[in-house]
Amino acid sequence: MENYSFVDILVNNFCSFERGQIVKNNSERWKKRFDSSVKQFSDVSYVKKKIEYSRNKCLYNIENQIFNFEKKFIDNTNRKMFFAQTDKDVYDIISRIIKEENISNVVFSKSNLLDEISLNSYLKKKQLNVTKTNIGDFILELEHGKPSHIVTSTYHKNLEEISSLYNKEFGTDENITAQDVIDIASKKIKENIKGADALVSGANFLVSETGSIVFIEDEGDINRAMSMVKTHIIIAGMEKIISNLKELNYLLPVVSTFATGQNLASYITIITKNPKRIIGENQKIFLILVNKGRTDLLQSAVSRNILKCIRCGACANVCPIYKNLGGNVYNCVYPGPLGLILATNIESSKEYKDLPYACTLCGKCKDICPAGIDLTTLIIQARKDVIEKDIHSLNDQELIMLLYKKTLKRKRMNGFHYGFKQWRFEKVISKQWGNKRVVPKFSRKTFSEKYIDLHKGEENLI
Repeated sequence: MENYSFVDILVNNFCSFERGQIVKNNSERWKKRFDSSVKQFSDVSYVKKKIEYSRNKCLYNIENQIFNFEKKFIDNTNRKMFFAQTDKDVYDIISRIIKEENISNVVFSKSNLLDEISLNSYLKKKQLNVTKTNIGDFILELEHGKPSHIVTSTYHKNLEEISSLYNKEFGTDENITAQDVIDIASKKIKENIKGADALVSGANFLVSETGSIVFIEDEGDINRAMSMVKTHIIIAGMEKIISNLKELNYLLPVVSTFATGQNLASYITIITKNPKRIIGENQKIFLILVNKGRTDLLQSAVSRNILKCIRCGACANVCPIYKNLGGNVYNCVYPGPLGLILATNIESSKEYKDLPYACTLCGKCKDICPAGIDLTTLIIQARKDVIEKDIHSLNDQELIMLLYKKTLKRKRMNGFHYGFKQWRFEKVISKQWGNKRVVPKFSRKTFSEKYIDLHKGEENLI
């Protein structure tokens, strides 16, 4: 589905409503956990305002924040920091590191940014052995699938499907339990980590005050890999910068609550000094800070607000479109309301021209967002951007102009037989209309003809 837009996927039945039911069930489970966990905050609206204030403050001074972070971070001989404007810049930097450090086996942690820049595909083309350390990503790799959620990769899967996949790949029993799924994956992931030369990961936060890097996880794959590999390559978006460690007092429980419905994530790792490997050798750390359109977002008073996002995924969990269709229908790295904004702003591709319209503007995403982002306003802005950037398709323009010209004068509207108009209308709109909706039928008589019949004998009719 690489080259299909949101509407193409709907029209061609690439989405599954059965899949949507699985997603809806998982969203309901998340809601129960969330409702229980959120009680740890005596005033959740106050906590949201604190996050919104701190994120705004940091973004408005982001150049100095990054500068301060860099000074603290590179105060170590085994650390290097790079800046990348585009995907290609990241590839070039990674290639140099691979060559200098003689890397052949790489393990990947879960990171939306790594998917955004398609780094996995690039490294495989370079003939590197790449494996995933996140259990959800590991399962999807078995069938060459894509994540459907920014936090839980297999949000669109149920136990029966995974059991069947394991039976096909590993010969296990088709009735294995959820714990068996985890145990089998964990065992194989541990084996892959032992033979790895490098870990490639994202980061949850970069602390300007201390040069620290924060990782939040539930499976401990990053923590385990960091103690084994000789090289750690961290790739993070520039918006991950926060001002100081004190902000983690409320960021850590909020991310955990809104992402997975836990009071606190199982593993929280903060690197300030280089960790020692199990064999006692200091690890080399390379940090690549990625721009990729983020500074363009900063220049917009409206769109810049999306950079406050802490990537909890709660907006997708409450979105009626996401819950009914699932995440894969969006065909982008960030499914749900977040993707409607980021895909059109960062990617600016015609493949994503329809995404801003995959929204009912119900405002549920705005209400749940822990960073206080007005996602509804941003989605409306994204719709405007699609038009202003002229990334809507030529077919859309032609259809609008055709209908506009045909309706300028009634004689043009009445100029053809109803059968021809029906055929022509179906021919023109069939692709955009889709096969799930009934094409309206043209009347055998025009409005003018019906009006005359209705008022026969009256003067000055038309």
